[in-house]
Amino acid sequence: MRLPILVLALAMLAPLPGHAQFFFDPKPPDLEVEVGPDELASKAAGFETIQTGDWPEEERTKMVHEHFVLPLAQEEGASNIGLTDYALIDVTGDGFADLILFPRIVDSKLTFSGPSDGPRVLVYVFDGENWHRALDAYALEVGRRKVTQPDGTERYELALIHDKGFDRYVLDGQSFKRAN
Repeated sequence: MRLPILVLALAMLAPLPGHAQFFFDPKPPDLEVEVGPDELASKAAGFETIQTGDWPEEERTKMVHEHFVLPLAQEEGASNIGLTDYALIDVTGDGFADLILFPRIVDSKLTFSGPSDGPRVLVYVFDGENWHRALDAYALEVGRRKVTQPDGTERYELALIHDKGFDRYVLDGQSFKRAN
């Protein structure tokens, strides 16, 4: 009797054809979020804002802290870690969920660059076997939009949104490079 339930549960976890393998469904925000002119400009350019959050009790949050935030803090010689916003979502177009990470490492000089750019954001790309850091920058929000490459493949561009507008980034090999 347990075998059919297990098979059904595993089938529900499998990605649908043409969809990225997401590790979770984003939770709806509790409050209405204020949208500034910077985010409106990125939306007008076709970017969707990626919703990030921190769910401390969830297993995936513990995994993000253990495998990404703690090594980052150690790399910087820091230790005071606050809430860390993140999203697991495909940002390359390869069908694998990647990691958008806003690490709040309080005693790190790299956490904030200044009031206009926003906090530090890192993008880790998963290629099906390994994770690697593809972007290390500053932004208030991150957006993405699908673009068709000259060879017909679909990829994503990223928008790093800050209070003076947004900057476009494109995947160049294994890293995101500024496009504008």
